[in-house]
Order: sequence, then C-alpha cells, then structure tokens
Amino acid sequence: WLEMGTFLPMFRSHGTDTPREIWNFGDKGTMFYDAIEKSIKLRYHLMPYIYSLAGAVHFNDYTIMRSLLFDFPQDKTARKIENEFMFGPSLLICAVTEPMYYGPESTELDREKTWECYLPQGADWYDYWTGKKYEGGQYVTVDAPIDQMPIFVKAGSIIPCFEPMQYVGEIELDTLILDVYPGEDRYVHYQDNGEDFTYQDGVYNEYEMTITKDETLTVRMLHKGYEKVYKKFVVCYKGRKNEFAFNGEKLTVWLS
Repeated sequence: WLEMGTFLPMFRSHGTDTPREIWNFGDKGTMFYDAIEKSIKLRYHLMPYIYSLAGAVHFNDYTIMRSLLFDFPQDKTARKIENEFMFGPSLLICAVTEPMYYGPESTELDREKTWECYLPQGADWYDYWTGKKYEGGQYVTVDAPIDQMPIFVKAGSIIPCFEPMQYVGEIELDTLILDVYPGEDRYVHYQDNGEDFTYQDGVYNEYEMTITKDETLTVRMLHKGYEKVYKKFVVCYKGRKNEFAFNGEKLTVWLS
C-alpha cells in the first residue's frame, strides 16, 4: 500500500490509533523497513516531476493519476486494465494487489515474486528499475520483490529529479536532474518557491523541454517570473551523465 501511495497525488502514512511510522515496521536492514525507506526516497527523488504535475492541475486542469483509457483510448485491452494507472504523462504504475510474502495470520507464502503487467499500445516502454525496453501492446512478467513495485517509463519521456533529501527545502536547489528516455516528446516543467500563493501573481517559471528522434534535447523558458532559475541541468541518458550550465534562456544539447 505504501509503495502504491508513492504515486498518489498526496503521499502520507495515515491512520488513527495505530503505529504507522517507519520504525514501527522493524529496524533498518530488515525487509519491511528497507522497502518503506526506498519508497520514501523515491517520492522525494521524483518531487520535481510530481510538483510540476500539481502545477499543471492548477493552470491546465490536468489530472495527475488516471485510468489508462485516458491516454490510450484506442487500445481495447488497456480499457479493461484495473490495477494499473498513469501517473502524469510518463510513468505507468503497475500496482501489486496480491500478497506475495505472507497470507492471513502471517502464513508464509511460497510463490514467485513476479507480476504480470500490460504495456499499452502506441508507445514503447522502459522498465524503471532495469532500463530494459519493451514494445507496447503486450503483457510482460517482471520481478516484483517487496521493495520494487513494477514501474515503466514511456519512451521519449523527460523525468525531472532531485538528489536524495530528508525533507523538502532541506538544501538550496539550483540544479535539476533530467532522466531522459530515448524517443520524441515535449514536456513542460513548472517551478515556484513552494511556500506561498505568489504563483497566482505570476511568480513562477515554466521550462519547455523537447527531445527529438535525432537525440537532441532543448530546454527553453516559456515563462520567467521566479528569480531562482535553475543554473545547471544534469542530463542522464543511456547510462551516461553530463552536466550543462543554463543561461536562463535556452539550452540545446546533443545526447549521443
């Protein structure tokens, strides 16, 4: 449940009169603690992507979490899938909805830790954990241990990320990491101070990011109203990582 919650618009371990803090599930180094910690770190790692989606909800009436039929209405199989959803334009989340380790009364289960996932037709997909590429329009079976819910990234996606942090605002961030997946697409990234309502007065930035089939990445400002423009982009592409300075206007790089 907590791993799926990582990909809900609001992420919190909620409850009443029941232990729910991470340390109530074992010590660091144990299966449950480590799985929870990994999910929390992933949520913070993807915070720029998630926050940008929230901006799209406000400005463009966007929907963060949605059925596959929203994005793939022509795929008859995708219309029937009930245990997967898109989280933003790029991430396909395949929720594990059956117990794999323990059943009722903590009975240990003997089953393979794998999960069958459907990849919608009309796009290629990359396994988020392994980087393996799959063609859309098919079912695939992938590893699904307790700390690794199946996640796929649509080809051509640009996923903005931060380095690990303990809480939002812990460090001053002037660098944005871009995980770029081969393909062709356009992504608009949103940024503001994350603290107040000044975005309603135009105090925010929007960056248009495009990736082309000839492996060119271009970043340019669509709106500049917030003073803290990113100074650097770290581009991760096909296992390589390169850092580029940004002048606050436009950046074009060749990924290969």
